[in-house]
Amino acid sequence: MLVVLRKNETEEIASAMLINVYDLEYYGVKTWATIEEANAEKNVFLASNELGLPGDWQAIAAEDHKVKIMNVKLNNNPSRRVKFDSSGSVELMK
Repeated sequence: MLVVLRKNETEEIASAMLINVYDLEYYGVKTWATIEEANAEKNVFLASNELGLPGDWQAIAAEDHKVKIMNVKLNNNPSRRVKFDSSGSVELMK
């Protein structure tokens, strides 16, 4: 399981320009290994990516394959956003 940040009001998942293991830049979902790690880093991450107030976001667990689906839906496109609802459905936001 991975940990992502989900916006309380819209269920949007936090995404940004990131660097992969090959040192290549891509647009995707920011993940952490633990909820504690996500909570410790979320303020800086949200501020540096202008994603709003930390209180609006919650660290939640997401299965690896759901995160992969989120990244496919983002399609390396910074104008796209995905949401992950409480039933586990991943959708592209309109």
